[in-house]
Amino acid sequence: MSPILRILIGGACLVIILAGIKAASEIISFVLISALLAISITPIVIFLTNKGLKRGPSLFITIFSLLVVGVLLLTLLGTSVFELSRTLPTYEERMQEILVSVDSVLEKYNFDIDKVIEQTEFDTKRFVQIATSLLGKLGNFLGSGIFLIIIVSLMLVEFSGYEHKIQTGNIHPGSLSARMYEIRTEIRKFLSITALTGFMSSVCNVILLLALGVEFAVLWGVLSFFFNFIPVIGAILALLPPFLLALLQFGWTKAIIVVVGFALFNNIADNVIKPKLMKDGLNISVLIIFLSLFFWSWILGFAGAILAIPLTIAIIKIFGELSKEHDIFG
Repeated sequence: MSPILRILIGGACLVIILAGIKAASEIISFVLISALLAISITPIVIFLTNKGLKRGPSLFITIFSLLVVGVLLLTLLGTSVFELSRTLPTYEERMQEILVSVDSVLEKYNFDIDKVIEQTEFDTKRFVQIATSLLGKLGNFLGSGIFLIIIVSLMLVEFSGYEHKIQTGNIHPGSLSARMYEIRTEIRKFLSITALTGFMSSVCNVILLLALGVEFAVLWGVLSFFFNFIPVIGAILALLPPFLLALLQFGWTKAIIVVVGFALFNNIADNVIKPKLMKDGLNISVLIIFLSLFFWSWILGFAGAILAIPLTIAIIKIFGELSKEHDIFG
C-alpha cells in the first residue's frame, strides 16, 4: 500500500473517530474530567506511601478526604448558585442605571451608545435570562458531582495501582506501557503545577472579593480555579462574573479593584511561580495552544477548553512514542 493511500485511509478513520467523539462529547467529557482530577490527586497517595503508609491506608485517607471536601464544596457551590439565580433579577434596575451613567459619559465624546444597544439588541432582561440559564446548567453539573467523585475515586485506585506496579518493577522499564506511564507522569506534572498555582491565585481572589464585600466570593474562587486550566482566555473568563457583580453592587471603583487584583494574582501565578516550577516548560508553541483550544472546544464543548492542553500533550507524546515503535511512513 502506498504511503499516500495509507495517509488518506488514516485521515478518513480519524474523521469518523472525531465525529463519534463529538456525538458522545458529554459522556467523554465527563470521563476525561474525572481522569484529569484523578491524575491531579494521585500525588497525594504517592506522598503518603513514601511517608511509610501502605497503599491501602493511603488510598483510604485520600478518597475519604476527597469525599468530605467534595461534598462540602458541592453543597456550598449548589447553595451559592441557587442564591445567585434567585437574586440576579434584582440587579436589573441597577444594570439600567449603569447603562445610563455610561451613556452620559460617552455623550461628552459624541458617542451615541443608544445606537449600539439597538444594533446589538442588548436588553437587560434578556441578559438576566441568559445568565440565569448558564447558572442552571452549572447547577445541573453540580447535581452530578457525587457521581463524579465516585468515578474519580475508582480511577484513583486504578492509577495508584499502576504506579505501584511501576515502582515494584512488575512492568518492564523499556516497554511501551512504561513509556506511556512516563507520558502520564508529564501530564500529571503539568496538571499538578497548574492546580497548585490555580489554587494559590484562587485563594487570593477569594480573599480580595471577601475584603471588598462582593457576594458569592467562594463560587467565583472555585470557578477561577477551573478556568485556570483554560489557556489564554481562562483568566478573562474567571474575571468577568466577579467584575460584573462588583460593578452592580458597588460601582466602578471596586469593580476596577477586582480587575487589578485578579490580573495581579494571575500574572504572578502564571509568569513567576509556574515557570519556576515547570522549569522545562511545555515545549508547545502559542499557535498550537490556540489551535488546540479551538479544536477541543469544538469537539468537547466547554470541557474541551479545560482539557485542551493535557489532551494535546498526550497526543504529541503518544504519537512520538508510537513513531519510535513503528515507521509510520515506511
